[in-house]
Amino acid sequence: MSEINILARCILETKLIDRLVELGLREEHFSQGRYKALWRVMSLGLGVDKGTPYLNAPAAFQGLSEADQKEWGSPSAIVRLTDDASVSASGEIARFDAQVLIDTAHKNKVLNALKVAYLQIEKIQDWRKALAEMEGVIASLNREEGPTLKQAGELMTPILYPAEEANPVVVRSGIPSFDRRFRKIEGRVIYVGARPGIGKSAVMQQIAIETASAGTGVAVYSIEMTEYENGLRLVQQVAKIDGERLQEMRINEEESRRAVAAHEKVSSLPLYIETAKTKTFEEILGDIRRLQRTKNVRVVMVDYLQLIKAGARSFSRREELADICQQIQIFAKATGITFFVLAQLNRDLKNNENKPALVHFKDTGQIEQSADIAILLSRVNDDSRKILADFAKVRFGRTEEIYLDVEPATLTYREGAKPEIQPLRQRDSDFDDFHDKFS
Repeated sequence: MSEINILARCILETKLIDRLVELGLREEHFSQGRYKALWRVMSLGLGVDKGTPYLNAPAAFQGLSEADQKEWGSPSAIVRLTDDASVSASGEIARFDAQVLIDTAHKNKVLNALKVAYLQIEKIQDWRKALAEMEGVIASLNREEGPTLKQAGELMTPILYPAEEANPVVVRSGIPSFDRRFRKIEGRVIYVGARPGIGKSAVMQQIAIETASAGTGVAVYSIEMTEYENGLRLVQQVAKIDGERLQEMRINEEESRRAVAAHEKVSSLPLYIETAKTKTFEEILGDIRRLQRTKNVRVVMVDYLQLIKAGARSFSRREELADICQQIQIFAKATGITFFVLAQLNRDLKNNENKPALVHFKDTGQIEQSADIAILLSRVNDDSRKILADFAKVRFGRTEEIYLDVEPATLTYREGAKPEIQPLRQRDSDFDDFHDKFS
């Protein structure tokens, strides 16, 4: 009954969900599959409406997989968990009965997390009375159509008569054509793909710096690079100092002044970088929820997808990555956070001019479906100073190719002109004259 008590309490008071996610409660801590599925949906924010403390059961039900929907039957079954919980709680505070979880092999980590959660819960002296007072709201959640059903014309109103956003997500890159694409991307997921060594991490860090400089809170999960490497790149990009000479500390007085100024600037930005390699995807989501509330983080960047650990679920790696992509999409829409996710491409592209396509994302085909925007980076004519940024997928927009000029020493990316196409072979006049004569 402890699992039912946890879920029922969160149905009645959704603000507890974030606390429990931050404290480490994950789907694998539940024993039954249907409870695992419901907690997973709730922890992603589906069914959590800011205007009410109670779970929107129809919205949560829609977030379940088809198999889980069949097992639950209807949104009403989710709401009925509160009836089961009221029997077991018998007028007590909704304490999450952590000892029951420990008795069913959920170990000390969850026990301690739930004890802390219990201390934070606002105490309700009479559980039955609380349920009676909420009866009207619970009944409204039983409606199959849910409160999200609207007449179609209502959906057109904010498009034709947009209200001024009080605190819009502002994303900047220092590249005008990118910035034009990055308008109105709250809750969107942008994937940036490239083969190793093309510079996707450097592009992402430039976007992170420019976005934080515009006042938007940014969290970067740099799973690939160390703290030292991230610090070095920050100095390199912000102070515009040659990275090789910076590593060897062969910088002049002017560059030293720029480095100090860069440190002062970055220290004042709402830019946060996590380099831990051992965090699971569920733990990362818990971090993001906390940062959204405490640091007003609105943009999250992950470097890179194939390095994320999937937690305790036993899937193949391809299935794990597909599952992570789906969860990122759901989480972004539920929280309004904009995600930039870097991803590796297959090394052997085997297509015309070696130009990557959406099908070349490594180990998963889910990105092609989940991405709101997909950007593929590749070198032009094998020139490290010229990059093609192919906006290969733009939901609600057109695809576009944007050329970038790169300063390798400082990892600075600027918008450039389309280069001339190099011929595959220079004409050998003697051979070609001979060939023309006898052809």
